[in-house]
Amino acid sequence: MGYNNSVLGSVVYNIYVKTGGGLQLLTTASGSSASVKLPNVSNPKLVVKSSYSNFRGAESSGVETQVDYKGISANDVIITPTSERIERETGSNFNYKPSVKATAHGEDVTSEITVNRSSIIDRKTGDKATENDISNKAGIYLVTYDVKYADVSVGKVEVTVIVKTEEG
Repeated sequence: MGYNNSVLGSVVYNIYVKTGGGLQLLTTASGSSASVKLPNVSNPKLVVKSSYSNFRGAESSGVETQVDYKGISANDVIITPTSERIERETGSNFNYKPSVKATAHGEDVTSEITVNRSSIIDRKTGDKATENDISNKAGIYLVTYDVKYADVSVGKVEVTVIVKTEEG
């Protein structure tokens, strides 16, 4: 038995997700349980194949199971902050993007989110404003950013921007 362990390695379980192009390895587990990050698709099919850690050529044909899973929804992701307030002076382009952190089921997914500006509203008039307005016109603006994770809208961040002239 010692020889097999040293040459073939220990028994492991390769966990794959079935895709249109075949199988994609999610993780390899050596015990009876594993945590995997599921793809954002409804009801993915997983395939578990036993193998040896040093010799994947002896992988079993595997067992396939469909997971009852609805993918990521907005309720699964927590974003922070959801609002901010900044002050700036007129005369420079407004290219601010809030620093947003995100977690999904307790796991940090910040590197996988996108944050894009969706609207600028002049707080005094309630009218839609432009990037030119917020760059060059004193006032108070509400800038809204959409936050997406896995192409699912998971929330918004609102930034109150107070724009002052150099004189104050």
